[in-house]
Amino acid sequence: MDALYPEPPLVPADPLRRARMHALDHYHDQALTPPVRRLWDTLRGEHADPDTVAAARAEVAAVFYHLDTNLAGAPYLVGGFSIADVAFMARLQILPLLGVDIPTDCARARAWKQHLRERPTWTATMYPPLPRPG
Repeated sequence: MDALYPEPPLVPADPLRRARMHALDHYHDQALTPPVRRLWDTLRGEHADPDTVAAARAEVAAVFYHLDTNLAGAPYLVGGFSIADVAFMARLQILPLLGVDIPTDCARARAWKQHLRERPTWTATMYPPLPRPG
């Protein structure tokens, strides 16, 4: 990614942060995507099974509790804005449509979401798309 679009860099130069970024990107795919997909599919159906919805929402909450501990002292997941943050952004945008939000006691994760919301890329990639001015 950085080879094609070097500014801003999305891959940390520091090897430890880079490894952490890859781990969090993988964590997103393994821990957040499946329950979000189940919620999406279940809530779009005619008969949303309450147990399936509750279990998926609990899994989503667990992801944010984990991320909250990773965000100690940094505005983004690996310090600076990276591919790890990009990976989570789309899911963060659709969670309200699924009746889910970051738990209120995850203050660092909630602040992280706010940092993401302030980036121009949040609006540019918003789902559902926001109307373009003009």
